[in-house]
Amino acid sequence: MQKPIIGMIGPRTSNEARAFKNYTQIVDNYPKRIREVGGIPIGICFPYGQYYEDALALCDGFIFTGGPKVEAAQINAMGYAIKHNKPVLGICLGMQTMAAYEWASKKLCSNGFDSNEVSASYKIEDEIYYMDEKGGHNDLDPFYNEQIEKSKHEVVLTEDSHLYSIYQRTQINEPSIHNWVLKGDVFNGSEIFKVTGRALDGTIEAIESKNSSLWIVGTQFHPELEDENKVLFDTFIKEVNVRRK
Repeated sequence: MQKPIIGMIGPRTSNEARAFKNYTQIVDNYPKRIREVGGIPIGICFPYGQYYEDALALCDGFIFTGGPKVEAAQINAMGYAIKHNKPVLGICLGMQTMAAYEWASKKLCSNGFDSNEVSASYKIEDEIYYMDEKGGHNDLDPFYNEQIEKSKHEVVLTEDSHLYSIYQRTQINEPSIHNWVLKGDVFNGSEIFKVTGRALDGTIEAIESKNSSLWIVGTQFHPELEDENKVLFDTFIKEVNVRRK
C-alpha cells in the first residue's frame, strides 16, 4: 500500500506590497516526524489567503502546524478534514485553529459550517473572541533548541482521551512555547471538541473531537520537538491508515 500523504497546513506571512514577503512557512520538524513514522509530507499553500480544496483532496490526513495567526483558509481546511473524516493533529496554532473552527461554526455560519461564509466574514482580529494574549510559560522568545528543558511543564490529561491512551499516564512533561492561549470557556457547551489536557495553571493544553468516529487531537505543546513523542505521531499515522483502507 502506498504510504499515506499528510498535508501540512502552516502559517502564512503576508505583505501585499512586497512580492517576496508573501509566503507559507513549514518548520522542518513537522515533515521530519511524518517521514519517521512512514508518511509522505506535502505542504499545503493558500496563496494570498485564498481557500482551495484541490490540494486537500490529495491528502489522507493533516497536521496543522504552529505559527503566529489563524486565517480563514486554515479554518476552512479544518472544516474539510472534519467533513471528510481525515485524521488531524493540530499543534500550537493548529490547536487554536480548532478553536477558531468552533467559534466560526457558531458565530459566522447561518446553517452549519460553510467555507464561503467563513471566507467572507472571518477576520484575523476575530482571534480575541476565542484567544487571550499571554506569554509562553517561560517567555522564551526567541527560542533555541538548548532551551527545550526550560520550556517544559506538566500537562494533566483526562483519562477519557486519546492522549491518555497513547501515553498511558495522566501527567506528561512537554515543551510549550506560545504567545496566545485559548479562552477558558471557549468550549463550554461545545458539541464538537472537548478539553482533554491542561497545564497546572489551568491553561488549555490539549483538545480532542467529541465524535468518536473522528480522530482529531490538538496540543498547545510542541510534541514535534522531542523524540519521546514519536508514539503520538505513530498513532496518528495508524489512524490515517485505518481510514484509508
